[in-house]
Amino acid sequence: MKLLAGLLVVCYLQASLACYCSLDHPQKKYCTADYAIRGKIITKENVYQHVEPTTKAPVENEPTPPMVRFAEPVGFGGGPVGVGNTPIDSKRPIAIKYFVRVEKIYKGKDLMTDKKVEIITPPTDSLCGVVNLEVNSVYLLSGRKWENDLRIETCGWIAKYDDLSRRQRQGLKKTYNNCDDCQIQLCYGPYCPSKQEGLCMWDSSGLYEDCESKYAHCMENKKGKCIWNGKSDYKACKSKREAEKEARTPKI
Repeated sequence: MKLLAGLLVVCYLQASLACYCSLDHPQKKYCTADYAIRGKIITKENVYQHVEPTTKAPVENEPTPPMVRFAEPVGFGGGPVGVGNTPIDSKRPIAIKYFVRVEKIYKGKDLMTDKKVEIITPPTDSLCGVVNLEVNSVYLLSGRKWENDLRIETCGWIAKYDDLSRRQRQGLKKTYNNCDDCQIQLCYGPYCPSKQEGLCMWDSSGLYEDCESKYAHCMENKKGKCIWNGKSDYKACKSKREAEKEARTPKI
């Protein structure tokens, strides 16, 4: 059975190694994912590496068994999750498997072969595993396919469906599908240019209200310019943000 052999490689790294994800707008996470679904978690279980039992008696001065080298899968950032030589420990999980009832497919219909699918993730959050999904809860799950496995990681867009804003739900159904015309570019606070050719600038500083993530999507307008497009709630959020910026600006 092939079960994402690449997960094995990182299961035994020291706990001090943490998972690092780039900050991305929901639309970008949607565009870089192979699939995006609304699904209800049916069951959750740990997956262990099967090791054949042995009755061989230990031999004095016998050489240490060779380490097992595992392949590395491609992660969300386009690079390997990890690689190395690790001994097999059948008592430690190599992955977490979620059984999910698919309620809505937003992307990747060809990957959803049934109304119930298995989705796997690394076994700990330090390895970018999504370890805390609740059984009987409904989530937005976006992820990648590697070999025959659907997988999710913390770097993808994973959220309780009820926590999504109205505009984010609309984005999943339609407006986030524009993935090629414009790109979303991170910038920081006062260093954010208002306009940049081919780009929608997104302030990732966290200094002010993040109106773009909650209420807007990046698109090309009729003039060929990349803009943030939103409805009245986006405009109200921007007005509130501008008032906050003005209030924080020192008066001379």
